Amino acid sequence: MEIVSISNVVDLDNISEFLDDVETQMAEDRLGKRRLKISAAWETKRISVRIEDEGQSCDFDTVM
Repeated sequence: MEIVSISNVVDLDNISEFLDDVETQMAEDRLGKRRLKISAAWETKRISVRIEDEGQSCDFDTVM
């Protein structure tokens, strides 16, 4: 969705601002029509989840 940062989402007091950004981006044809693929694999003691999208990559360390 090309939202610059989701770091404020950790603080639930700011979640409405993040959701407003998502809504704004979804209204844009170029961004709103992108696909998101979610897959999961369940092994004996582990579940792996993979999320793929058509957007720009992000820096995992800054998101975490």
